[in-house]
Amino acid sequence: MIKISVDNKKIKETITIDPYIPIDVKWEHWDEVLENTKYCRFGDFKHSLLEIGVGSISGQIRTLTLVEVKEIDIGKSKYSLKTPICKFGVPILNAAGWIGLNKLDVNCKLSVSTFESELLIFLGDSEPVKYFQSGRIIFGVDESNILCRIIVYKLTIDEINDLNNSLRQMR
Repeated sequence: MIKISVDNKKIKETITIDPYIPIDVKWEHWDEVLENTKYCRFGDFKHSLLEIGVGSISGQIRTLTLVEVKEIDIGKSKYSLKTPICKFGVPILNAAGWIGLNKLDVNCKLSVSTFESELLIFLGDSEPVKYFQSGRIIFGVDESNILCRIIVYKLTIDEINDLNNSLRQMR
């Protein structure tokens, strides 16, 4: 799995929601060619796929794209949605073990829930114990600092409606 830490820098993210790609997040300067981009992909790769692009040297997050997901709960969640206490900054994914690889595949259960103004993305069954926040994106990690949850929050009414419509098309 992917360990995550945080750099205290602030980099603005841009969130795009459309009918074909439910959520696409790009962090400022994501396309600068200071270093190559490596991709970490989560899911079963048949019915679910979440892709995270990171700097090949720095490990700094550049993009986050939910391509496809099978397990979807729209407008409900069994989880408490209180905004967690977070450490703020830019997420850094540990790229150890990626030497010579342009992508790393993590086969895991991938599911999503939407609720009021949030999208919750679950990577496996672990529960987060610590959170890192970059703008409107919150990354939850378990006791081993392994990424297990992503929350996109403070979505507008239009954004949540567009997101729910996009997710309904995947069913």
